[in-house]
Amino acid sequence: MLATQPDIDTIAITRTFDGIEAAAHRVISQIGGMASVIKDANIAVLKPNFVAGRSAETGSTTSFALLKAVSEEVRACGAEPVLCEIPGTEFDREATYTILGVEKFCVENGIRIVRIDPEGGERDWVELRPAGARSLRRFHIPRFMQEACFINLASS
Repeated sequence: MLATQPDIDTIAITRTFDGIEAAAHRVISQIGGMASVIKDANIAVLKPNFVAGRSAETGSTTSFALLKAVSEEVRACGAEPVLCEIPGTEFDREATYTILGVEKFCVENGIRIVRIDPEGGERDWVELRPAGARSLRRFHIPRFMQEACFINLASS
């Protein structure tokens, strides 16, 4: 398991001998705790990788154990964990959530799900133009993410 903090060049690596959940808590601690990641944000957007019909054991889908551990760390800092995922274009989000049991898992673990319309307009998306960008000079993010901390969760 690997965690990074690009702003301060911190990288932590740990073995998962005691399971993904315990390893996630350990690696978060190694990078200075979740508070050092979230800073002043009230919402932490957890962005997993879900692939329809494929369990985490295949390596293509984020483990629920990782989601659970990260959401616990987020909540311990006083922020709200929010899941936001738009599966690849070949997969239907609702079918993917049903097959994997995402909604049940989120209810059981106090994680709110936010569904973003990928075809949404200005009410859903905001354009960003990062200063000094060389290749990706402009892109769009969901509007609600402007005040949130974004945590990208890898597949296992």
